Amino acid sequence: METKKKNKKGFTLLEVVIAMFVFVLVMMASTATFARAFRAYGDAKDIQENMENAQYAMNLMAKTFRTSSVMDSGSNYVEVYDYSQEKCFNYSFSGTELVRAEGSGSDPDNCSTSGSAIMTSGDVTGVFDVEESEEDVSVGKITVSMTITKGSNTVHLQTTTSLRDYSKSGISL
Repeated sequence: METKKKNKKGFTLLEVVIAMFVFVLVMMASTATFARAFRAYGDAKDIQENMENAQYAMNLMAKTFRTSSVMDSGSNYVEVYDYSQEKCFNYSFSGTELVRAEGSGSDPDNCSTSGSAIMTSGDVTGVFDVEESEEDVSVGKITVSMTITKGSNTVHLQTTTSLRDYSKSGISL
Protein backbone atom coordinates (compact mmCIF):
# COMPACT_ATOMS: atom_id res chain seq x y z
CA MET A 1 0.00 0.00 0.00
CA GLU A 2 1.11 3.44 -0.89
CA THR A 3 1.00 6.26 1.70
CA LYS A 4 0.31 9.81 0.75
CA LYS A 5 2.60 12.50 2.03
CA LYS A 6 0.94 15.70 3.16
CA ASN A 7 1.94 18.81 1.26
CA LYS A 8 3.29 21.15 3.95
CA LYS A 9 3.85 24.14 1.66
CA GLY A 10 1.95 27.33 2.61
CA PHE A 11 0.30 28.65 5.76
CA THR A 12 -2.71 27.52 7.68
CA LEU A 13 -5.71 29.79 8.04
CA LEU A 14 -4.90 30.39 11.71
CA GLU A 15 -1.34 31.52 10.87
CA VAL A 16 -2.63 33.96 8.24
CA VAL A 17 -5.20 35.44 10.66
CA ILE A 18 -2.58 35.91 13.40
CA ALA A 19 -0.13 37.52 10.95
CA MET A 20 -2.84 39.92 9.72
CA PHE A 21 -3.77 40.82 13.30
CA VAL A 22 -0.15 41.65 14.18
CA PHE A 23 0.22 43.68 10.97
CA VAL A 24 -2.97 45.66 11.72
CA LEU A 25 -1.77 46.40 15.29
CA VAL A 26 1.60 47.68 14.04
CA MET A 27 -0.06 49.85 11.37
CA MET A 28 -2.55 51.34 13.84
CA ALA A 29 0.23 52.24 16.28
CA SER A 30 2.38 53.84 13.58
CA THR A 31 -0.60 55.77 12.15
CA ALA A 32 -1.45 57.15 15.59
CA THR A 33 2.18 58.19 16.10
CA PHE A 34 2.34 59.96 12.74
CA ALA A 35 -1.01 61.70 13.38
CA ARG A 36 0.27 63.02 16.75
CA ALA A 37 3.51 64.19 15.14
CA PHE A 38 1.68 66.06 12.35
CA ARG A 39 -0.71 67.66 14.86
CA ALA A 40 2.22 68.78 17.04
CA TYR A 41 3.98 70.18 13.96
CA GLY A 42 0.86 72.17 13.00
CA ASP A 43 0.48 73.56 16.53
CA ALA A 44 4.17 74.52 16.65
CA LYS A 45 3.88 76.24 13.26
CA ASP A 46 0.82 78.20 14.41
CA ILE A 47 2.43 79.32 17.68
CA GLN A 48 5.61 80.27 15.77
CA GLU A 49 3.60 82.45 13.37
CA ASN A 50 1.72 84.10 16.25
CA MET A 51 4.98 84.67 18.12
CA GLU A 52 6.62 86.28 15.07
CA ASN A 53 3.64 88.63 14.70
CA ALA A 54 3.84 89.54 18.39
CA GLN A 55 7.60 90.15 18.14
CA TYR A 56 7.04 92.43 15.14
CA ALA A 57 4.37 94.34 17.10
CA MET A 58 6.69 94.66 20.11
CA ASN A 59 9.53 95.96 17.93
CA LEU A 60 7.22 98.49 16.27
CA MET A 61 5.96 99.67 19.68
CA ALA A 62 9.52 99.92 21.04
CA LYS A 63 10.56 102.03 18.07
CA THR A 64 7.62 104.36 18.70
CA PHE A 65 8.15 104.48 22.48
CA ARG A 66 11.82 105.51 22.14
CA THR A 67 10.87 108.86 20.63
CA SER A 68 7.67 109.42 22.60
CA SER A 69 6.21 110.84 25.77
CA VAL A 70 3.45 109.04 27.65
CA MET A 71 0.16 110.93 27.54
CA ASP A 72 -2.05 108.40 29.37
CA SER A 73 -1.73 104.79 30.50
CA GLY A 74 -3.36 101.89 32.25
CA SER A 75 -2.58 98.20 32.68
CA ASN A 76 -4.11 97.28 29.31
CA TYR A 77 -3.39 100.44 27.28
CA VAL A 78 -0.84 103.19 26.74
CA GLU A 79 -1.21 106.41 24.79
CA VAL A 80 1.96 108.16 23.62
CA TYR A 81 2.91 111.12 21.48
CA ASP A 82 5.73 110.34 19.05
CA TYR A 83 7.75 113.50 18.41
CA SER A 84 9.59 112.03 15.41
CA GLN A 85 6.34 111.39 13.51
CA GLU A 86 4.26 114.13 15.16
CA LYS A 87 1.54 111.58 15.83
CA CYS A 88 -0.13 110.12 18.86
CA PHE A 89 -0.60 106.39 19.21
CA ASN A 90 -2.81 104.32 21.46
CA TYR A 91 -1.83 100.69 21.99
CA SER A 92 -4.27 98.48 23.87
CA PHE A 93 -4.95 94.84 24.64
CA SER A 94 -8.58 94.31 23.70
CA GLY A 95 -9.88 90.82 24.36
CA THR A 96 -7.35 88.55 22.66
CA GLU A 97 -5.81 91.16 20.36
CA LEU A 98 -3.27 93.96 20.46
CA VAL A 99 -4.80 97.02 18.79
CA ARG A 100 -3.10 100.21 17.55
CA ALA A 101 -4.89 103.49 16.90
CA GLU A 102 -3.18 106.64 15.65
CA GLY A 103 -3.88 110.31 15.28
CA SER A 104 -1.95 113.34 14.14
CA GLY A 105 -1.30 116.81 15.44
CA SER A 106 1.64 119.00 16.28
CA ASP A 107 0.41 119.58 19.84
CA PRO A 108 0.84 116.55 22.12
CA ASP A 109 -1.78 117.87 24.56
CA ASN A 110 -4.52 118.07 21.91
CA CYS A 111 -4.05 114.82 20.07
CA SER A 112 -6.81 112.27 19.65
CA THR A 113 -6.67 108.89 17.97
CA SER A 114 -9.16 107.45 15.53
CA GLY A 115 -9.54 104.15 13.75
CA SER A 116 -7.69 101.08 14.84
CA ALA A 117 -5.68 98.23 13.43
CA ILE A 118 -5.12 94.77 14.87
CA MET A 119 -1.39 94.16 15.29
CA THR A 120 -1.29 90.49 16.29
CA SER A 121 -2.79 87.16 15.34
CA GLY A 122 -3.85 84.33 17.57
CA ASP A 123 -4.91 84.53 21.21
CA VAL A 124 -2.78 87.37 22.64
CA THR A 125 -3.17 88.97 26.05
CA GLY A 126 -0.87 91.32 27.87
CA VAL A 127 -0.17 94.29 30.10
CA PHE A 128 1.70 97.58 29.97
CA ASP A 129 3.78 98.72 32.93
CA VAL A 130 4.59 102.41 32.54
CA GLU A 131 7.09 104.42 34.58
CA GLU A 132 6.75 107.98 33.33
CA SER A 133 9.66 110.39 33.14
CA GLU A 134 10.12 112.53 36.22
CA GLU A 135 11.22 116.10 35.76
CA ASP A 136 14.92 116.55 36.60
CA VAL A 137 15.07 112.98 37.94
CA SER A 138 14.77 110.19 35.40
CA VAL A 139 13.70 109.15 31.95
CA GLY A 140 10.72 106.80 31.98
CA LYS A 141 10.28 103.34 30.57
CA ILE A 142 7.50 101.13 29.28
CA THR A 143 7.45 97.36 29.82
CA VAL A 144 5.18 95.32 27.56
CA SER A 145 4.39 91.72 28.56
CA MET A 146 2.46 89.44 26.21
CA THR A 147 1.14 85.91 26.46
CA ILE A 148 0.38 84.05 23.24
CA THR A 149 -1.76 80.92 23.47
CA LYS A 150 -2.55 78.25 20.90
CA GLY A 151 -4.34 75.22 22.30
CA SER A 152 -2.29 74.04 25.27
CA ASN A 153 0.87 75.85 24.10
CA THR A 154 1.75 79.18 25.73
CA VAL A 155 4.58 81.59 24.94
CA HIS A 156 5.50 84.65 27.05
CA LEU A 157 7.24 87.68 25.55
CA GLN A 158 8.41 90.80 27.33
CA THR A 159 10.33 93.91 26.39
CA THR A 160 11.24 97.14 28.15
CA THR A 161 11.87 100.37 26.27
CA SER A 162 13.33 103.58 27.66
CA LEU A 163 11.53 106.76 26.75
CA ARG A 164 13.88 109.30 25.25
CA ASP A 165 11.81 112.30 26.17
CA TYR A 166 14.81 114.07 27.67
CA SER A 167 13.26 117.51 27.39
CA LYS A 168 10.27 116.42 29.52
CA SER A 169 12.51 114.90 32.19
CA GLY A 170 14.88 117.88 32.10
CA ILE A 171 17.92 115.70 31.54
CA SER A 172 20.46 117.02 29.06
CA LEU A 173 22.96 115.00 27.10
